[in-house]
Amino acid sequence: MRLAFPLLAISGLFVSLAAIPADAASFNCAKASTPDERAICADAGLSLEDEKLAGLYSKLEQLLNGTRRQKLAASQHEWLQVRAKCHDDFVCLVSAYDHRTKQLRNLLAEPNTAALDLFRRTGQCKSCNLSGVDLSGIEPAAHADGGKLQCTIDAVANGVFDGARIDHANFVSCNTKYQSALNTMTWDGASLKGTDFTGANLGGNSFKGTNLTGANLSGANLFWVDMSNATLRRANLTGAQSGPDAMNGICSDFTNADFSDAKLEKANLCGSFYNANLNGADLRNATIFGNVMGLSKRAAEAPGVEIDPSTTDTKPSPGRFGGKIDLTGADLRGATIFSETKLTPHGYGFAILCRTKMPDGSTSNRNCK
Repeated sequence: MRLAFPLLAISGLFVSLAAIPADAASFNCAKASTPDERAICADAGLSLEDEKLAGLYSKLEQLLNGTRRQKLAASQHEWLQVRAKCHDDFVCLVSAYDHRTKQLRNLLAEPNTAALDLFRRTGQCKSCNLSGVDLSGIEPAAHADGGKLQCTIDAVANGVFDGARIDHANFVSCNTKYQSALNTMTWDGASLKGTDFTGANLGGNSFKGTNLTGANLSGANLFWVDMSNATLRRANLTGAQSGPDAMNGICSDFTNADFSDAKLEKANLCGSFYNANLNGADLRNATIFGNVMGLSKRAAEAPGVEIDPSTTDTKPSPGRFGGKIDLTGADLRGATIFSETKLTPHGYGFAILCRTKMPDGSTSNRNCK
């Protein structure tokens, strides 16, 4: 039995979404009563276009809420009136469906409508474009599933957030810091260049391979984050915090992360920094601790390196820095790096030092070539 959109009117009021259900946004063709309805039911092509339009409308119905949902319903009501004026004119009906289908598809594609509304409500955004959008203070967990995202949703993958503002946002969806959004928010492969995460609680989020060039993460909570292979060139991580898990001591993952020319002044970060690039980074008064993974046995045995040498054969291959942290041109004045506070004959075995300002203010060129 074929179904088609009917012309709806409710006592002079615009039709509401509730009056156009997802799978009953059309009517029973056996009850078609107007020329346009009968023409649609009589033609397979028009019926198919009607079904496609119903699908688009249903998708938007699920994505939008509030004022946007009301506007969608109003525009659909207006379009149905336009369609009714076609009567049984086939060409007119084809044109009407073509025009409305394009409208709905454009609405789905607009970053500030469907995708933005869904992101604000649920924190989900897969392959969407929210460049330049102001998401300040959003708390998606407060609006979804009764305040919980169940800590299982991979919300953001391959999205583009260039220049977006996410100032003081909170994406933590579980109840405590130590359960905070583990595996919930996924920004893997997303573009977050210049994005503002000032003071944001990003506990448990995944940023694998994410481009955070020039991003502002000052004062952010990076507890148990995965920033492996992330690009943080010129990013501001001043005062960023990342402590170990209280139960098992697991820290964040900064393996292969690029912090070149980043600001990490007064940051307190616990994590794995295997092959991390801190070339030119500002680490004044910062505290970096945790594990330096994948070092050779000799390097792992260097004072201050917290790693079990017996497990080094299971660690990743050396990579571009031989498994070490590149501190070329970095400023370490007043910093504590894996318990190291001064350069000794066997100190900083985990690092590449060249034109590096040491915690005591001296400069080390130990590894310059």
